[in-house]
Amino acid sequence: MGTWLLHLASAPELAIEVTAWLAGINFLLVAFNVLPAAPLDGGRLLRAFLWWRTGDRLRVTVIATHAGRVLGWLLIVVGLLVLSEGSDWKDCGWP
Repeated sequence: MGTWLLHLASAPELAIEVTAWLAGINFLLVAFNVLPAAPLDGGRLLRAFLWWRTGDRLRVTVIATHAGRVLGWLLIVVGLLVLSEGSDWKDCGWP
């Protein structure tokens, strides 16, 4: 929204681009943070939802912790796969 307002106000192009970049980074951070794995916020949401459904607080805490471990290992494996391919950041579509 800030980018749009700056564009309407005929702000300098650099200010518009910086605002758009920051907005994109914030959306990526939100997307990562809501992944359903503890200790991310998504893990807390998962734990709260499962606690609401089951009523067993200890059991759902263990489930959210396991989800966090699975996500962590998954990220490690994906990182190793990208590393083993010898890919450059430019090959991944990053600017």
